[in-house]
Amino acid sequence: MTAQTDPNLKRILGGAAYLFTGLQHFSELVACEGRIESEGFAWEGAFLALAIGNGRRAGGGINLCPRAKLDDGFLDLTILPFPSSGRAIDLLATLLDSGVDGVNNGLIQTKARNISIETREPVQFNLDGEPMNGQSWRIGIRHHQIQFRR
Repeated sequence: MTAQTDPNLKRILGGAAYLFTGLQHFSELVACEGRIESEGFAWEGAFLALAIGNGRRAGGGINLCPRAKLDDGFLDLTILPFPSSGRAIDLLATLLDSGVDGVNNGLIQTKARNISIETREPVQFNLDGEPMNGQSWRIGIRHHQIQFRR
C-alpha cells in the first residue's frame, strides 16, 4: 500500500494519503503469512503490518516503532497480527492515523540485532521508501558503517 500511494497525494494529505490508498485497495487487502525470528524471539502467523526500524517514525510521520532509539544498537520490530474478525480496515485506519499508540492490544514488539523473515508468498516491503519484493529477508544492524565529521 505504501508503494502504491501517489507522492503528490502524500505531499497534500500527509499520512492520510496512506489511508486513502488503503481504502481504494481494500478489496486487495489480504493477510501475509510468515515466520519472523531473532535472537530469543520467534513468531509465526498472519500479519496486517510489520515494521522494523531504528527510528520511531516511518514515511508520513506514522509512529510504528515508538521505543526505537537510533543509538542503542538494536532494531525495533513491530508486528500487527491480522485480525480474525472483520476489523482489518479499522486497525489499518487506526495504525495510519495514530501509529501503534492507537492500537490498544494485539501488537507484538521486540528489540533485536538481527531479524529474519520468511513468508509463504512473495511480499512487498518498503526499505526507506523503496519497494522490495521477496519471500526471504535478513535485516541486521551494521555497527560503525557511517562516518561522521566533527
